[in-house]
Amino acid sequence: MRRSLLVLLVLSTAFVSCSAHSDKEIQTSDVRAEQVTSPPNHIGVGQFEEMLAQPDVQIIDVRTPSERSDGYIAGSQLTDFSDFENFKTAVKSLDKTKPVLVYCAAGGRSASASDYLSQEGFLAVYDLKGGLGAWKGAGKPIQK
Repeated sequence: MRRSLLVLLVLSTAFVSCSAHSDKEIQTSDVRAEQVTSPPNHIGVGQFEEMLAQPDVQIIDVRTPSERSDGYIAGSQLTDFSDFENFKTAVKSLDKTKPVLVYCAAGGRSASASDYLSQEGFLAVYDLKGGLGAWKGAGKPIQK
């Protein structure tokens, strides 16, 4: 009788332990899935400018090379979204765990590029609403 009770106690402890472990695995995978699928943040000029001062921020200009020759935001790298295959290759060099600031001329391409980055698992993507046009319109500096 004692042996039966001991076996029953060990089995029930093992069952409860396994059940709790499974719940934790499910919760962890749910959090990861939520982070990967979080949408990009569409932000205005003021917040974009504040984000530029953050350490480890990555800034991408998704315009064409000819558009960039007219001026760009300091610290940005050209990653032409209209050449999508090269764009996909170029963004592989970015760190998915660090913030990515994205802009274009008026906001359309950067919104699409930001959506793509979010779908690819980038955790913090910020799109400049109104693009470089809004940036210039607010009197912010550009590089030539």
